[in-house]
Order: sequence, then structure tokens, then C-alpha cells
Amino acid sequence: MNVTIDCDVVDTPRDVNVLDFLSSRARELTHLVQELRTRRSGSQRVVQAALPRHLRRRAASHDPRRVPRRLRAAVEDEMRRMRVKQPARKKKRQSAVHKNESTLSSRCVSAKPRRLETHLWHRRRFHMIAEYDRVVPLRPTHRGLRAGYRLASREMLLFDLSFLTWLEIQGPAQVLQMKMASIGVQGPCSSWKRVLLHCPDGSALAPADYLWHPNGGQLWLWLHPAAEADVCPVLTELFHLPEASVVFRPLALNRFHLVGPHAARVCANALGVQPVDGMMALQMADLRLQATMQAESDLWHDDIRSSGSSVPLLLVSSSAPPAASWELLVPRGHATAMWNTLVKGGARAGGVEDLSALAEESGVALFPLEYPDCPAFPCFVADHARTQQREWLRRPPAKRANFERLGIAAPFDLPWQRLALEWGQQGTLAVLRGADACDRLEAAGAESASWLVPVQLVGRVTGHAIICLPCQTDDIQQAPTEPPALLESTEDAALVHSCERAVMGFVTVGRFLWSRGRNGGRGFVCGRALLEATRLGCRGADANWRLLVRNRDSLHYQWAVVSLWNPAP
Repeated sequence: MNVTIDCDVVDTPRDVNVLDFLSSRARELTHLVQELRTRRSGSQRVVQAALPRHLRRRAASHDPRRVPRRLRAAVEDEMRRMRVKQPARKKKRQSAVHKNESTLSSRCVSAKPRRLETHLWHRRRFHMIAEYDRVVPLRPTHRGLRAGYRLASREMLLFDLSFLTWLEIQGPAQVLQMKMASIGVQGPCSSWKRVLLHCPDGSALAPADYLWHPNGGQLWLWLHPAAEADVCPVLTELFHLPEASVVFRPLALNRFHLVGPHAARVCANALGVQPVDGMMALQMADLRLQATMQAESDLWHDDIRSSGSSVPLLLVSSSAPPAASWELLVPRGHATAMWNTLVKGGARAGGVEDLSALAEESGVALFPLEYPDCPAFPCFVADHARTQQREWLRRPPAKRANFERLGIAAPFDLPWQRLALEWGQQGTLAVLRGADACDRLEAAGAESASWLVPVQLVGRVTGHAIICLPCQTDDIQQAPTEPPALLESTEDAALVHSCERAVMGFVTVGRFLWSRGRNGGRGFVCGRALLEATRLGCRGADANWRLLVRNRDSLHYQWAVVSLWNPAP
């Protein structure tokens, strides 16, 4: 079989024209020459790679003197561009604090919080926190809360309360006293007082410290920064007269709070005078020398306060809770020197957490956590709930509490209004305060549903624990256990019937109380729920209730002795 294959025949040229060949390959040759030059100069790699292998040294990577002189300048320039300076250890440790100070919570107003005059002193010794447009000392780095309580009860503690909002009100004495009496501030007195401010219609505003001028025509008010936006408009509307004025002076006057049995001795060591009850006007030419007594302090006059050659001071005795103490007022610009003088005189400094622990031990209500009828409470609780929820979400699902299965409808916030509505409340939410709270509660009867009743408990409870109404079948000798449940959603679930036993209220603060040597807590319950507990026979002969309490991360109830609590402002 013959197969014929046709194919094209290509004639191979017998010679090559060099000029034509190079012109057609000029672009490739240009690129080849450029590549050879680049590799020889070493611009696309480190300079040391251009050296022969027998001249390369490992130590030359950080010591350019080991490189030949002709390449030393290029190596130094390359190292200067590539070197990344590592921050010092001190800067690394402070980076977290700087981040916390720059990243403010939603309660802060401005982008940069204001600092106290004693900020540098506290910064070296305390954990700092930025909130309410201030940077305040939180707790010491070298001491716990129990040691702070021991110092306050046996020796003394010193606090810088200059972060509080200071208001100065001036006007005719009679007009000023009459107007201030309408919101809860009583007439002139020679000592420090604390009161719960209220609107002219009777609704609660915020607690405040106040000090009257001896002539009754000038008043100083100190407020928590969270209450500033609520109290200032009320005062401005109250004193719209041309002869009266309300002046807001942030951080214009420094306030030092000394508490403890040795507070008077520390004042005597630092000031050189023996403190007496009442108001003492002092003058010091030098804060390192002895103070002299005056008839009237120059701190009351704004022009002398900031421009005088000597330093005016005001030492006032205070009987306000949590304990008898002294208040030392120092003008702006002299706080650090006075603080160092007090510390050298034997004072021990405390932070905001120490102050809160003292309030819990002595039964003083914490603002704004334990003032649910004040305008500052919703914003504070919302911010606090977001913070707790973020901490809860940081943990993996297997290591955090499943609140839906535990039957906790409100694990992070304190929805008092929602709870009162489910108990049949109609009207504005109010807290039942006063020594006669029990008589008023029984006299009100069914109308007490509009009240939240403050109570204190004996038992191992923590914050956000639920206070429940016992069933008829519950045994007082054995605490029951809640069966596991599964709520559809913690936001939409009913509060009162989120578990088998009706929820009466919540615990706001719970821990071990050193002054009483036992565990305890305090919180609020609905008035109608407390009357229902009395009707079911939960109140004993000692006028206390036996109720069930369950922590939010547990299914086990515990019996707790519940009594009425009269919170001091």
C-alpha cells in the first residue's frame, strides 16, 4: 500500500544579516543589558549580597564596619532605612493605659478627658480610668480593697474628689435660701451636709454635697458628673432672676476628703493647727509652713482666690456618711503641693473603688447604680450593661453562662420599669425612702405598686441576682433548685415569670461585708410583690422576710433574710 504525504517545503536561508537581526532584537538586548547592570549594582537586593562569598560575614548585618570600605556607606544607608526601633519596655507597659485613656466610654463628653492636678502622682501608683470626661484614680496597684477598708476604719484614707462637678450659686440671702429649700437644700449651716436633690414637683434628681457661706448669700454644690446635665438646667430655671447667678466651674477648686480616726491628726501635722468642728478658714504663705487662722476664707472670693500671694484654705468637718470626715478645699494650682504635704504627714491615698467599698459597708447608696428613680440611672445602666455583655462575649460559649437555659431574662441590665409594669404598676417609678418606709408601705396597700422598696439581704449573693417569691411547697430547711429551661430570647421574655418562682426584684450589690463579718447584699423589690410575700406568710416575728435568691449564673436558690433598707444619700 502506497501512502503519499504532501508537506510544505521551507527553504533555510544560507546566511544571516547581522544588522537586520540585531535591529529586530534591540528591545531584548536593551532589557538584558539593564538586567546585568541591575544585578551588578545590587539595587534590588541587599548590598552585602553583592560581595563575593568569601567576604560575606553574618555579623556584618548589624555591624557595617565588617563590610569593605567601598560598600560601607551604602550598607549604612540601607540599615538606616530598614532599621525599626523597638519601643522601650516602659512604653510597652504604658500603651494599654494610654489606650484606655484615649478610648472613652459613651458617658464621656469630649474627645480628651480632663485630668486632676494630682494626676501624675496617682498615675505612678494607681490604676486610672477615664469616664465622665475625667481621668480618675480607680484603685491602688499595691493594695486591695480590704486593706483600704482597714486603713479607713483604723487609721485614715485620703481621696481626691476634685473630679466632682462644682457649682457656685450667689444671690440675696432670703431668695437663695427660699429657692434652694424648694429642691431639698436646707438653710445656712457651718458644716458639710449631704442631701438628695429633687425637682420642684418632687421627683428625685441626684445626691449632692453643699456648703453655705456664713452670710447665707453664697452656696457651693458638689455633684456627681453623671448628674451634671440633669441638675444644671433645673438650677438655671430656678434662678432666672437678674440678682441671682449660677456659675459652673469645672476643676476650679480642689477638694480633698479625709476619712478615718486619724484624719484630724494628719491635718494637724500637715497644716500646723489643731482642727475643730465646723468651718476653719486658713491662710498659708507656703504650703510647707504652718497655717494661720482667719476670720473669713479668701476662697469665697473668686478674684482673691486665684490671684492672692498666699494660699487660702478651707477645712470643714463633715458628718455626712459613710463616716465622720474632714473636707479640705484648695485653690487651683496648689493641689499637688498640698497633696504631697498631706502624704508626708501620714495620709494614705485611696481610689474610687475604695470609696465605693466604704459606702457599701456603711449603707450609703451608690450613685447612679442605686438611684433608679433619678434621670442619670438609665444612661448609666445601659452603658454598664454593654460593658458586661462585651466581657461575657469574650469568653467561648462553653466557658460562659447560658442565661437562656438558666432562665435569666435580664442578665446585664436592671429593668425596674419593666418589672414594675409586669407587677401592675401604673404611674411614675419612685423609691420608698425614709425610716417609716414599712408603715407607709402597709398604709398604701395596693397603691404601693408604684414604689420600689430598698431592701438588704443576708446571704451569699452577687450583683444582678434575682429575688423571688417562694412557693407554698418550698421547704425552709432545704433550698429548691430551678429546673433547666430555655427562653426564646432574654430580651423578649417576661421578667416576673421567667422562672418557676415569681421575680420580685434584683440585687444591686452583693459581697462579703467586713464590718459585719458575713456575706450580704442590697437591692430593690416591687412594693406589690413585698405585700404579696407578707400575705403568703413569708414575714416572720422579727419583721423580716424569708425570700429566695438565685445568682444569675446558678440554678440553685438560697434562703435569704430580707429587711427594709433606708439608704443614706
